[in-house]
Amino acid sequence: MPTFCSLVGFKSDRDLKWDGTNITALLDDHKPLADRPLYAVAPNWRSRSLRHGQWKLIVFEEGKTRKKTELYDMSVDAKESLNVAEQYPNHVERLLMELETAAVRDRDAEAGNGTN
Repeated sequence: MPTFCSLVGFKSDRDLKWDGTNITALLDDHKPLADRPLYAVAPNWRSRSLRHGQWKLIVFEEGKTRKKTELYDMSVDAKESLNVAEQYPNHVERLLMELETAAVRDRDAEAGNGTN
C-alpha cells in the first residue's frame, strides 16, 4: 500500500499503520532495496512466517500454542524441502524475536484500523 500511495501522490494526515515498504525507488530508478525482514501471516493466525536474508522461519500455531517450527536456508533450499530448525537453534531464536516484533506491529495496525 505505501508504494501505491506514493505512485498516485496520496498523503494521509494521520498514520494509517499500513504494513509494507514503499518500493517506488526500485520501480522508478532501479535502486536496490535495503535488506529487511518479510513477514506474512495466514488467516486466523494459524501460521506466520518471516524471511530475513537467506533464512525463512515458519511457525504453525493453534491458539497461542506453537505446534511446529520450521527453518529453511533459502540460499540452498528454495523449495523448502529440508527443515533445519534443529540444526540452527540460534537462527530460530533470533528469527522468532523478529517474528514477534512484526506480529506486535501487525496486531497494532489491525487494532488501529478498527478491524480487530
